[in-house]
Amino acid sequence: MAAIVYQTNKQTGITYAYESVSYWDKEKQQSRAKRRCIGRVDPETKEIIPTRKSFSTNKGDSTKTGLDSTIDAFRSFYGATYLFDSIGEKLGITVDLKRCFPDTYNQILSIAYYLILEDTNPLSRFPKWTATHKHPHGKNIPSLRSSELFASITEDSREYFFRLQGKRRVEHEYWAYDTTSISSYSKCLSQIRYGVNKDHDPLPQINIALLFGEESNLPFYYRKLAGNIPDVKTVKNLLADMDFFGYSKIKLVMDRGFYSEENINDLYKNRLKFLIATKVSLKFVKAELDKVRASIHTWTNYSQKHDLYACSSTINWAYSQERPYKGDTLKAERRMYLHIYFNSEKAMEDEKNLNTLLCTLQGELESGRNNMDHEKQYAKYFDIKTTPVRGTKVTAKEVVISEAKKNYGYFVLLSNDVKDPIEAIEIYRNKDLVEKAFGNLKERLNFSRPAVSSDQSLDGKLFVEFIALIYLSYIKKKMQDKNLFKKYTMQELFDEFDIIECFEQQGRELRVGEMTKRQLELYEVMDIAFPT
Repeated sequence: MAAIVYQTNKQTGITYAYESVSYWDKEKQQSRAKRRCIGRVDPETKEIIPTRKSFSTNKGDSTKTGLDSTIDAFRSFYGATYLFDSIGEKLGITVDLKRCFPDTYNQILSIAYYLILEDTNPLSRFPKWTATHKHPHGKNIPSLRSSELFASITEDSREYFFRLQGKRRVEHEYWAYDTTSISSYSKCLSQIRYGVNKDHDPLPQINIALLFGEESNLPFYYRKLAGNIPDVKTVKNLLADMDFFGYSKIKLVMDRGFYSEENINDLYKNRLKFLIATKVSLKFVKAELDKVRASIHTWTNYSQKHDLYACSSTINWAYSQERPYKGDTLKAERRMYLHIYFNSEKAMEDEKNLNTLLCTLQGELESGRNNMDHEKQYAKYFDIKTTPVRGTKVTAKEVVISEAKKNYGYFVLLSNDVKDPIEAIEIYRNKDLVEKAFGNLKERLNFSRPAVSSDQSLDGKLFVEFIALIYLSYIKKKMQDKNLFKKYTMQELFDEFDIIECFEQQGRELRVGEMTKRQLELYEVMDIAFPT
């Protein structure tokens, strides 16, 4: 039975009407549709105006015209999925997936494409998408089959993919390492735990650790962790994985949540280069900071580009390594660069926040409306005396408050590789691309609440989401490099590509529909040859 389908060309604004006839394809085991344009829709009367003469589809007419009505002809959206195909070839994703998942790599790619283009739509909408788009698998993947696919993705195959992709990355770039939390309502997942939720979500969670190239802007490793594992404990296993994958000449950049003496010793032990933030309250940091407090605020140390003061010193790290096979501990000194920064705007902001807090604490104490959550802060910043006659007298501990304010605006980076403080801060600030990638994973790829019922399905779905993230990261970097975000959102860019059609006819090569000058230019911006 024929149905009329309407579709608006986003370039011209013209709405066309198509006759769509559904039928069952026995070979591909899926429902297919034959479509032909029957005219355009008048915007005022809504009548269909024929654009060209059409042939009748009954057998009698086909005999008269010499046309074979049994020939299959398909019309699909192709521009965006072609872009992904080309990116996959360029980055080696398709080849590496085929080596790791020879039977299912096309399904993995198709679901990854769907996750990118359909934004927040659930996988249950995949059948509708596959009916109108050309994609690697070329067939529908029902919900049951997608669950089976996720469960079939093994740890061995995933790690093999990481190993292959890692070899394609630039060895001399810094790799940004960070973690995020993914909340879940599920009680069936073994690693769901309450922990420090980075989105301040009160639900139990799992944690995801991600490694990202700062120059390539591409992710190539992740690991799922129990929700109650703190950042600092993840570094040892990260280093073990890097050794297992055969990655060499590694350079890591991490925030201060990953700092510990043990982790720094392990980085030295594995001969890895690193750049890591740390607390100004550490004893050896305070000693160096006290040396430069009076001299750092000079014009020579000021960076106009970053609006801060910066200086560096070379220190000796007290390296230690336990050697169980010898029954002793090796102690030595290792060279390290300590970069100190002062941001006056941050200092003022921190002082204002402290003053606001002190006013709140004093007001609670004097009114007798104490907050149980603030007991430690009361004791830290105030002397409190209560008498029957005079009531409660609150006196600020000025020495403690001055000591707290003394370090406002300062922050510190440590490195065994980068000598220049400005180069160090630029490398460190590029680390925020990991946080943006986590945003893409949760929002663009709809993974903030993974709807899975088993650990195997979660592991598999996370891997497919990771594949989609590689494509998104490539496209985002190209858009940033060419300032495309001034003209397009990412969704608008995908829409621009997605309206390009292709035509498949039995016994003929695939034919691509018309493309505008703008679309051709966008393929060039993506560093991809346009489809022919």
